[in-house]
Formats: sequence, structure tokens, C-alpha cells
Amino acid sequence: MNRNHQSGAALLVMTLILMLAAGLAIVFAANYSLLQQKTANNQQDSVVALAAAEAGLEYALAYLSANTSTITGAASSGIINYTFATVTQADGSTYSVVITNPTISDYSRLQITATGTSPDAQAQRIVKQEVYTSGSAIKYALTTQDNLIMSGNSSVTGPYGVDAGGAVIRSGSSSISNMLANDSIIASMTSTQFFTNFFGVSSSVKQANSTNYSSSSGVPWNNLSGSVWINSSVSLSGNNTIGSPTNPVILIVNGPLTLSGNTTVYGLIYATGTVSVSGSFSMTGGLVSEGNILTSGNAQINYDASILNQLSLAGGGSYAKLPGSWQDF
Repeated sequence: MNRNHQSGAALLVMTLILMLAAGLAIVFAANYSLLQQKTANNQQDSVVALAAAEAGLEYALAYLSANTSTITGAASSGIINYTFATVTQADGSTYSVVITNPTISDYSRLQITATGTSPDAQAQRIVKQEVYTSGSAIKYALTTQDNLIMSGNSSVTGPYGVDAGGAVIRSGSSSISNMLANDSIIASMTSTQFFTNFFGVSSSVKQANSTNYSSSSGVPWNNLSGSVWINSSVSLSGNNTIGSPTNPVILIVNGPLTLSGNTTVYGLIYATGTVSVSGSFSMTGGLVSEGNILTSGNAQINYDASILNQLSLAGGGSYAKLPGSWQDF
């Protein structure tokens, strides 16, 4: 083989090697470009899924603050496992939410778990946030703008038993765990201010958001739930159980209220007129009146924060994020 032939063969081999290298470089570049595109898409899907989870978290927090009694009332044996229906957003992403309570029968500290999914369902992100409430605006077992007159074996118990704008007068074997009498702060409030102090809204707004009865006639006392407004005086006797430990009731009476017999109440009673309780009446939660309160017989009024925290009250129905508890996966 002459030198020209050898040189041509070498050139051919070198050309083939360069062409192979160029081909491999093109294939690598194409694959790398596809990988980069896929990585970018995955990253974008992850960002969208996280945004959806965050949206679910914010929605659940707002819903919880506005519907506290609904969610806590769904507890079974002190355990909340409240699930929202999956929500599809405008961009096609979705979120689902579950609210639970880390500690049995403790509804002051809850956990929201929100799961977000990208529109193509290729990415999913989970966000967890613990939330808490400072507790109900009801701080006393019994609160009255006027006077409290106790007799018989009636009792008021709680960390703070009584807050009265007027005098506290006791006789017989009646007892109070502790009390604040002649409270000028609540005594000087208008009825509107006094009402708003506990519910965070005006009486007209609260009435519009309650189950209304024009009189006590026909009220299903043993089957009440949520917020109930009775636009008349009420006189109730006999054997009645209003609310329950897991489904307490807000009972608002626009007028005088008389309770006797073996009536048992779980929740909050608010009356605009004089309240008289006697017999074996038992109240677990809180009793509030714009007028005088009279207790006699074996009436017992027991403050219970866990009951009141389940109700949508000023200072109690609103939940806030617990700092340092946010997690994402």
C-alpha cells in the first residue's frame, strides 16, 4: 500500500471517529436538554402542588375559625378527624384537607394537614400546621351585669366563679369558688357592648346566624344544636338535657329565663332579662345575663373551658398558627 492510500485510510478513520463523537455529543445534548426540561417541569409541578397545599391550609384555617362548633362537634370519643372534600382550583391543581387534634379531648390545639396535587397529578406536596386558640371570651361560670342572689344549696364553681356588675348576696349553704363583685367595667357597658364582648358580633348578626324560635313553644329542647335564639321569655321545667359534652349549645333568650326541675345544659346560656335557676338545674359551660341572676335549691353552675372552646365565641372561635409547627413534605 502506498503512502497516499495509508494517508487516506487514516483520514477516513479519523473522520469516522469525529463523526461518532459529534453524534454522541448531539445525543448527549438532546438527552441533557430533555432531562433539564423534565427537571424544570417536575420543579414547576412541585411548586404548583405546594401552592395548592398552602391554599388548602389557609382555607382550612379560615373555615375552622368560622365553624369551630361544627368541627369540634364532629369529634368521636374526644378525637377529631374532620375531612374536607377535595377542591379543584382554577389552574387545575387540587387540595384536600384533614383537621385532627393531637391530644384527645383537647380542642384548643389542632393540626391541619393539607395535601396539594399538580394539575397533571405528577407532583404532590403535604403541608402540616398546628393551630391554637386562646380560649373562650367566657372566663367565668356566671356573669351578670346586675346582681347575683344565691340561696339554698346552689353553687358556682370554676377558676373564676362569678363576675357581677352589681352585688353578690348569698344565704343558706350556697357557695362560690371565687368572685368579682361590683365590676364597674361590665356594669358600665351598654347592652350592645356587653353582647358583642362575648360573641364578637352584634345581636342582629348573631340572631341571623342562629336557629330562631318566636317563643319557647315547640322548641325541641332535647335535640338542640349549634346556636339557638328564642325571641321571648322562657320558663322550662321537668327533665331536659340541652346539648352534650361533644355538641354543646349556645342558647340565647331575648327576655327573662326561668329554669327548674332536672334540666341539664352543656354550653352557654345568654339571657337579656332576669335569670332564675332552681331545683336540680345543672349547667356545664357558662351562664351570662344582662339582668339579675337568682339561684336556689341545688342548682349547680360549673365552668368548663373545654365545652366553651367548642363554641364560636369572641376570642374562642378564632384559631391562629402555632409558631414553629409548620412542616412540608
